Amino acid sequence: MLRIIGVGLVVVALAGVGATSARADGDPASDYLVGQRVFVGFGAPTDTAEVGELLALTAEAARSGHPIRIAVIQQVTDLGAISSLFGKAQQYATFLGQELRFVYHGTLVVVMGGKPGGVGIFGPGATPPARAAVRRLALPAAGDAAGLARTGAASIRAVATANGHPLTTPPLAAGHGGGNRNTLAFAVAGIAVALALAAGALLLFRRRR
Repeated sequence: MLRIIGVGLVVVALAGVGATSARADGDPASDYLVGQRVFVGFGAPTDTAEVGELLALTAEAARSGHPIRIAVIQQVTDLGAISSLFGKAQQYATFLGQELRFVYHGTLVVVMGGKPGGVGIFGPGATPPARAAVRRLALPAAGDAAGLARTGAASIRAVATANGHPLTTPPLAAGHGGGNRNTLAFAVAGIAVALALAAGALLLFRRRR
């Protein structure tokens, strides 16, 4: 388990480097999504179970031959120089998809906060059934980065299913939102409990002797 956590932290570190370097450009996501599958903006934490789910879903979609990349836009600064598109998910999805069209030919999903916010789709997966499916998804309260990521995961699943190639990556369990931090905390707590039990058993054994 600790090995898995270590791998996850490496992925997170690489993601942070990519986001930092892309921030200097006019449209950060268009730089970042050239080589990566998930962009979550600059205000959102990346070491969470929700982001891990996005990474797993997009990796599965790529393996299936129907790639999906996603940009989760929580705040206006995530758009760089094109802040006028904040809250306009479909317009930004079209803009971003055209920016990426020379290097990426799969489906693009944008989940965006703001007013009205919503989910936008661009590319081969932006079919009428897929558009209808994402319109039924509810957005979280403003400023809820984890909620936006969960909507992103639901959007990826909805688009894939609507287009006839559902994904099998299991959704997060209800109430599971702490990501690697909670996983590590539970692991440490479990070790501490095990050590305490072992110490108690040893003490009891010595008293009986």
